[in-house]
Amino acid sequence: MKQLYENYTKEDLDVWKILFERQIENLKNKASKDYLQALDEMQSVLNASKLPNFEEINQWFTNKTGWSIVCVPGLIPVDDFFELLAEKKFPSSTWLRSMEKLDYLEEPDMFHDVFGHIPLLSQNEYSDFIHQFGKLGKSMILQEEKLQMLQRLYWFTIEFGLIRETSN
Repeated sequence: MKQLYENYTKEDLDVWKILFERQIENLKNKASKDYLQALDEMQSVLNASKLPNFEEINQWFTNKTGWSIVCVPGLIPVDDFFELLAEKKFPSSTWLRSMEKLDYLEEPDMFHDVFGHIPLLSQNEYSDFIHQFGKLGKSMILQEEKLQMLQRLYWFTIEFGLIRETSN
């Protein structure tokens, strides 16, 4: 699967811009300093004025932490997910929600995947953690109960953005 950048519409760009600007404002006093720093560092390839181009982001990552974005149709099986992470590949859908569904979707779209997960992969410590998490998941592919526990751990920590920055 490939990102067909030329197929995005003006509405897609409008949706991206609204979501990006709204989240930047919303996250000022809520997001991890590392996440905000990562967003700032990635400004040349990840910003409100342009839809993310996976080829450009992948090039940016080449000399940073070695991650790349791999296009997927939507949610993928957990074993495929962990295999990709073990290879420093982050799965992302290429479709973007509509203007009518700005606030909530059941399935993650490109905004969720890219804005929500990609920036921290540029931070070495987090990058290494996710890579090791993927390797651990890959090693448990045939151990269904352990794989499910690891999947839940990912869901309730990483997916929801649980990060502790201070000891307070």
